[in-house]
Amino acid sequence: MTPNELIKMRQDTHGNFTDNAFRTIAGTKTIINTNTPYEAQFASFMIIHKLSRINSGDWKYLDHWRDIQGYAQLIINELEHQNGHNV
Repeated sequence: MTPNELIKMRQDTHGNFTDNAFRTIAGTKTIINTNTPYEAQFASFMIIHKLSRINSGDWKYLDHWRDIQGYAQLIINELEHQNGHNV
């Protein structure tokens, strides 16, 4: 499969690259607090990115929702580790 064939295939589930990039950039500028730790900023960025894909592409594509859950879980795990216990 060529890169252009992959792009065409993913556009159905992930949406248009330009639209998605714009939504992600716009979302990060207005939502992410740069005073939070880098891990939280990155997880927030990725969640915004996945939300952008949901709104640009196929909202029923389960991997988008699973990815959001996964990034949130990574932060939960880190916070639990820092606190020395499960909350």
